[in-house]
Amino acid sequence: MALDFQNFYIKRVITHQIFKRIYTTEMVTPIFNKECTNFLNEANDALQERITKSFGNNSHSIKMSIKEKGEGSVFAFIADYWSGEEKEEDFVELSKNLTIKLAQAQNTRQYPGGVIVVLEGTISEYNEEYILFIKADIQDGFNIVEKDGENLMQYVNNLLLTKEQKLQKMAIFVRGSVKGEKVKRKETKVYLFDSNTNKSISLSKAEYFYNRFLGLEFCKGSDFETNRFYNASKEFFNSCDKLSPSERIDFQTQLKRYLRLDPALVIHPYTFITSVTNRGEIIDLYIADMKKNQVPLNDIMKNLSMIDESINKRKMVFSNAIKLEVMDDEVGDNIDIKEDGENTIITIKGKYINEK
Repeated sequence: MALDFQNFYIKRVITHQIFKRIYTTEMVTPIFNKECTNFLNEANDALQERITKSFGNNSHSIKMSIKEKGEGSVFAFIADYWSGEEKEEDFVELSKNLTIKLAQAQNTRQYPGGVIVVLEGTISEYNEEYILFIKADIQDGFNIVEKDGENLMQYVNNLLLTKEQKLQKMAIFVRGSVKGEKVKRKETKVYLFDSNTNKSISLSKAEYFYNRFLGLEFCKGSDFETNRFYNASKEFFNSCDKLSPSERIDFQTQLKRYLRLDPALVIHPYTFITSVTNRGEIIDLYIADMKKNQVPLNDIMKNLSMIDESINKRKMVFSNAIKLEVMDDEVGDNIDIKEDGENTIITIKGKYINEK
């Protein structure tokens, strides 16, 4: 499910800068800030709003699992911080370690530099601790001059609060264990956001970020989640009394084509439903039904292995118990279906040959 952003509170924020490599074999030393920044209330609220939109319901964020937990991993750095006194100087050191690790992961010249933002605070109705990491690209036309960190901080204030600027990549680690208990990998929740994650090519390009840097992997069970999305959507269209019979047929067609033909590697319920209708009432009912059926409202890794056979066929049942089974590709191309009062008119664009 999507991350619960109730009581989202930012306690500390610090920023650093990393650079594109000049030589592949050499990491350019980042510029580090020495202390946390204090955003004004307005800036703090704006940053909270942008992060919430990125990770909350209807967003392109993916729940991940932690693969790397050994010494020097991002999880180990964060777990050590949570296990300590969590002083400000400890947070600054944590943020530097994370920034260096990202700079090391960007091991070729194809990766751009950027501004790195590390936040900590509490989240959810249980006020769980989190560490949040943002990489944002640097906008053209700005010069950054190091002067005790102040110029970089001024730049980041503008950068993060400019609507045109994307928060390019983000990851949030949420502590599941109670303070004082050992920080466990399986209890730590992790979500990844990529501003390009709905594009089919982006996940391979982002591999350095979620794998080499963060030590994450995609959660298992994507076949089950895809199947649950498909069946819940299909049942909603079958049972929604706000839809006409012809709309139900059309929406079912769009559902199958969304899964089979869309090049994206992820499924996103809100993206799907808004692509087939702009009727707010239907969209709201659909999203509510997905929540009821525990379909994640963030991105789902597409895996059609459980529905490969059924997704290619259409089995239509009529009020007089007559059933029609056709390949999905034929609907709309070679078969035209229209409603005429209590009757359905089916026109087949082809000549009858024989019976099998």
